[in-house]
Amino acid sequence: MNRQISLMGSIGLLLLSAGAPRWIPAAEPLRALPRYPVLAETFPFGFWYAQAPMVEQLAGALLEMYPQRREKLFHHLARHYTNAVITSNRVARTESLDAAGRYGIRIVSSAQFLHNHVNHAGELTGNATMEQVLQRAAAHASEVKGHDQLLAYLVFDEPRSQVSAKIQQVSDMFQKIDPRHPAIYTHSDMPLDETQRAAQWRLLQSRDVILSDCYSIAARSGRDPWLYGDVYLSELRRANPDALQWPIVQAFTKPYTIWALPTPAELRVIVYHTVACGAKGMFFFTINQAYLGSWARRHWFYRGSGNPWFGQEPLMAEIGRIGAHLTTAGPLLIPLRYAPKYPVDIGAVEAPTEAAETFGAYVLGGSGTARGGSLRLAGELRREAIHVGAFAGGAHDVLVVHNNDPWRSRRAAVTLRKPRDQVLDLHTLELVPLERTATGATFRVAFQPGDGRLYLAGDQRSVEIGRAFVLRRRYQHQARLVARDVELAKRGGVDTAEVERLAGVARTAEDPQVAVDHIHQTVVALEQAQAAAQKYAQAWHHVEAARRSFDRIYATFCSAPIQPIDEQSAPALRELERRVLQASRGFARIENGLRAGKWDPTEAYVLEREVGQLETAVREYRPDERVERRIAVISGEAGQTGTDPEARALAKRLHWMFTEVTLLMARSDGQIVDAAGNPFALAGQDLVWFHISGRSDAARVVYCESAALAPGQPHRAVVEQVRDHNEGGGGVVLSGLAGCLVGRP
Repeated sequence: MNRQISLMGSIGLLLLSAGAPRWIPAAEPLRALPRYPVLAETFPFGFWYAQAPMVEQLAGALLEMYPQRREKLFHHLARHYTNAVITSNRVARTESLDAAGRYGIRIVSSAQFLHNHVNHAGELTGNATMEQVLQRAAAHASEVKGHDQLLAYLVFDEPRSQVSAKIQQVSDMFQKIDPRHPAIYTHSDMPLDETQRAAQWRLLQSRDVILSDCYSIAARSGRDPWLYGDVYLSELRRANPDALQWPIVQAFTKPYTIWALPTPAELRVIVYHTVACGAKGMFFFTINQAYLGSWARRHWFYRGSGNPWFGQEPLMAEIGRIGAHLTTAGPLLIPLRYAPKYPVDIGAVEAPTEAAETFGAYVLGGSGTARGGSLRLAGELRREAIHVGAFAGGAHDVLVVHNNDPWRSRRAAVTLRKPRDQVLDLHTLELVPLERTATGATFRVAFQPGDGRLYLAGDQRSVEIGRAFVLRRRYQHQARLVARDVELAKRGGVDTAEVERLAGVARTAEDPQVAVDHIHQTVVALEQAQAAAQKYAQAWHHVEAARRSFDRIYATFCSAPIQPIDEQSAPALRELERRVLQASRGFARIENGLRAGKWDPTEAYVLEREVGQLETAVREYRPDERVERRIAVISGEAGQTGTDPEARALAKRLHWMFTEVTLLMARSDGQIVDAAGNPFALAGQDLVWFHISGRSDAARVVYCESAALAPGQPHRAVVEQVRDHNEGGGGVVLSGLAGCLVGRP
């Protein structure tokens, strides 16, 4: 353990002290880090709305104790590499901070006492005087300021400029009582106006950390996952280039509006592009495991990543995959200064000096709230597919290299024109091959849609210490999870002696790679020990099978156009809702019993069978009053995924409303085919619905007034078939970019 402390200390010394004169110009230090050393230890990665009071409502619905729910929530978040949460409209108490600490999670306390004094527009509410607000802030800071898991205090959420002076006043009080943790607020007003909104401009200039939010994924064409990095962060840096940027990005949707849940690839673009443009943290709004259950009346107001049973969900899985990289390698970029003009060239893979791959996208633009101005003009963006952001130092830099295209895999050659001896891939922890020419050092990258990673470019010593740092962070995370999992196993009667022995070996290893290898062996040994405890393993097997059924139940409800939340829903659907709640209570009771070491395989088997039967009932449910119609939904091609995901979701919803719905794909060769790839004739269909969302290949076809996205009109034959169907008396609906494609000249 002494070696571990020494290694971590040497890294901190290298990044923050010894390297500072060379890596960060003395005239321009990052002022937040000397003031708040806690900020240098973490690349915060987590959720807003990941705790009480929403999780209390969910616990109440499931008839379980709040501490039980909270413990499972933190355990689940840690498995997905969450290391920070912003509490849900409630201050963080010592008990909650203690619980989070068991999983290595830091908390931003939602100390928004000022909301009891003024509203977002600065109008007095009369609920509390300013003196009372300051007293409450001081009392709260006095209570929690010494806790290791406290990250910051959240003073206000999305204020207008009129609240700026009061936010500063409360921030000063927190600073007076607790100079170790920053006071922050959520900034949302855009674009900035230093003349008309001078108080807000001064407030931003005073911040050491700027927390902000921007949600730009809309269901119609024009999704803009690049908006945060391109516009928001550049605006905020204009006011304050020194502040650490903590964005809150979209991981939610509102039904029946223009919002949409980001695809995993879009989420990757949002995260990596925003980090590449200067972010030093990443929060997501919102998480559905803690927000509300499927039976709660407000459940459908927000649908977020995850589900109430802590099951598998695509967006949550993607967040965890990204988090595994950013929480372990991300701290390396914290002390470095963002370098928007870093000397790097992007070229073609086979010819680095030639132009790299580019792609086009259509965005809708957006309106700000500060002046009502537009954040970005609606229209086509054309950009390099591979993008590089940089955080520069003296002996080393950290590069964020990623695929900006959320539709297709992309490759490129990256040439560094700044002298660097080595480049370390901070994901694989291997050196990348460099080709040295007169123009610089070149290496090649290839990423799946939207994906990316961090690279460390520097001398041999920097690379060695960077590798050791990431390995140690990986070990620490896995060791915490193993410790918690061993606790659960021991309560259930599992023999964990060998597991604990291996964990001890990992803990005392001097070499971080050896520590990681041993902790991986520990995980395998734990799995083997759990399997050897047959009845315990059998009970968990049944519980996990039930959890997977709940995953599919939830996905079915989310894809339905009718939600079981009020008296307008069909009685049969409301009865399914009641059964889901009843089964969920049984699931929570048995799962909590297992976590406490009280298990009954027979009871768990009955749970699995009953939830499986419920899953069948939910998946097969269709309203009795469906209309007798034959509907064909035509999707544009969507790269490697085939049909457009929005078109697939549309077909699912129509299947609830009409008796026969067929999802088709318009291929680039002009054929319309079914799921098996067979040609499909539109004759006989009552309605043809042609949808192109803007993320499909069809978006590259000439549309509107521009030919910038792709040459020619490969969908002309499809357009003619749809037009012929309409002129023959058949119904046609066009949505997304399809209206641009089909419209006559």
